[in-house]
Amino acid sequence: MRPSRSPLTRWWVAAAGVVLIGVVAFSRLYLGYHWPTDVTASLLLAIAILGLVVGVDAWRPAVRRAVLTRA
Repeated sequence: MRPSRSPLTRWWVAAAGVVLIGVVAFSRLYLGYHWPTDVTASLLLAIAILGLVVGVDAWRPAVRRAVLTRA
């Protein structure tokens, strides 16, 4: 397994991702390709899916540890 990255590196990567998402969302509105409701709905959907993925990822190792400890 690879060692985890430092918290500072994770923060910078997350900040760059948020800025990139914001620029793309703004460009969609500025160029008139989407309505504000479209952009807002897509951001909310992405946050919900991300929350689900993070939740499953956090739950999965705990369940695996519990199964391995019983065996």
